[in-house]
Amino acid sequence: FVAGEVGSSDQVTVNFGVCNRATPLAATLNLGKKAPKPEVNKEECVVYGEGKVLNLSVQNPVAGVAYSWWCANAKWQFNSTVGTSVQVTLDKESDGSIICTASFEGTDGCGGTSDTITVKREWGDNVSLQCVNNTNYQFQVGNRYEFILTGETTGTKVEWVELAGWSVAPNSPTESTNIFLIPGAGAALQDTVRARVKSCSAATGYKEVKHVVYVKPAPVTDITVAEACLSSDSTYTFRAVQGNNGPQAASYTWEVKVGNTYVPYSNFTGDSLRLIVTTDMQAVRVRPNGLEGCDGEYSEDKNLVFKPAAPEGISVGCIAVNMPDTSTFSIVNPTANQLYEWILPTGWSKVASYDNGQSIDVCTTGAIGTYTIRAYGIGTGICANSDTTSVPVNVISSPNASIQITPVPGFGTMCMAVNFPSTAASYHWYIVHNGAIMTESGLLDTREEQNYAKINEPYASQIGNPTNSTEYTVVVEYETTDGCKERITCGAPLNPSINYRSSTAAARIAPHRIAQEEEQSLSLILSPNPALSTLNVELQNGETFDIHILSVDGRVLYTNGGAQQYDIDVSSYPTGYYIVTASQRGGKKAMDILIKQ
Repeated sequence: FVAGEVGSSDQVTVNFGVCNRATPLAATLNLGKKAPKPEVNKEECVVYGEGKVLNLSVQNPVAGVAYSWWCANAKWQFNSTVGTSVQVTLDKESDGSIICTASFEGTDGCGGTSDTITVKREWGDNVSLQCVNNTNYQFQVGNRYEFILTGETTGTKVEWVELAGWSVAPNSPTESTNIFLIPGAGAALQDTVRARVKSCSAATGYKEVKHVVYVKPAPVTDITVAEACLSSDSTYTFRAVQGNNGPQAASYTWEVKVGNTYVPYSNFTGDSLRLIVTTDMQAVRVRPNGLEGCDGEYSEDKNLVFKPAAPEGISVGCIAVNMPDTSTFSIVNPTANQLYEWILPTGWSKVASYDNGQSIDVCTTGAIGTYTIRAYGIGTGICANSDTTSVPVNVISSPNASIQITPVPGFGTMCMAVNFPSTAASYHWYIVHNGAIMTESGLLDTREEQNYAKINEPYASQIGNPTNSTEYTVVVEYETTDGCKERITCGAPLNPSINYRSSTAAARIAPHRIAQEEEQSLSLILSPNPALSTLNVELQNGETFDIHILSVDGRVLYTNGGAQQYDIDVSSYPTGYYIVTASQRGGKKAMDILIKQ
């Protein structure tokens, strides 16, 4: 039977007797009870290192109950082995169990109750994953990278999670806190490197440490276009061909080289570019893009090769009619960056070439006649040359053209004639004295066709006198029906026994000598200067004078005389510099430079 609550030291006495005994016998049973099981605050999963202190205490301790503490791990140190609370200093390498026993004080025989606390180590305190040799986590296929766990990792047990498309480098540890990985061709643009470390807190028994990584896309190996030879101002589609050595691009960046600058075409982000090509474009390139700025490299330039356009036409600056004079031939509306070649008649020679052959200077030879100048666009690479464009050239005078000067005894004249005259040209005669064109009345007489002239007295004797110290020059300028001009000049003193051959195009001596005059007794006023349409010319002294306007190559563009002031229409003059001369009877003269806008 149980009678009520048993105390910590109660007794049960049984009295029993025997019939022949006056005093009954008694038997006493001492009763005891076990102390309640202690409830200890449990921190079973502990992250600890050297000197980690674990605080344990009995929850709701019972009065009169004694509590004692014990551990089989000799490396763990207790600050006390009795009491309701205790501090245990742990080491950093092992697990273990702590036992707390509760018993009533002073009782024997019943023993006590206990509670066991199993302490498990949490591996890797504050562990993180880093890449040692690539801190921006942008990786190139085929390169070797080291990943490492940092933090409290002493003794940490590690399992590296296999990453698709990546391989473990040869001789790399696989269960250590570091590993060497190589991204391969099958790697994704974005993935995650993972490591598992032992964990008593996680339901899986481990916790995962990870870091996102990015892989550069495979390079573009080629750019294709439907035609190898492109036509300017036409539309073509360029396509990027990406290799297999890496992931495919998420997008593309296209650029077109114009001059020395790459111009982005941001409207096109796919693997194709639709472009209207022009001859100022040199190349196309493309970059495969990854994620989060982990982009590939630009491809090699896809050079643009254009079909050469046939010349629209050939323009002739002026036909040279006398050897060794030169003429300039030019391509009409040339294509930018296009090279041109010329085909010249037999015996003609190219003196100079300009701007990729867009213009050439040609020295003419041969007899009077019609010749053909041809030009074509030069093809590059696999592009053939363009069709040929031609222009006819009329040589109107022989290379032997000259002035024949013959004195006429008794008539006081000096006769001059052009040898081998051309009926397609008109001739103009001038006498230049000390660099100034003589305008004296009665100086020259010419025949209607103007290929013949005579110098009258008294000028003939002066000009033809070999001992004359002054300088005279006879100039005949002939103009063809197409507006081209050439000159023949005869130096002084004039020798009737010499045929004066044609000068070169550069030997425009008359205007140059005018420009070199150092002394002027008159002062010219040009207004406005520069001039656009109308030029007003007068002398500072207000007197009458004769005026000439010459081009820089010595051609007389305007002449007049006997007025105090001239209003001259220069609107048709090409932009450039012109020489304006003024002269008066008695030899006074002046010169100034006109700038035509």
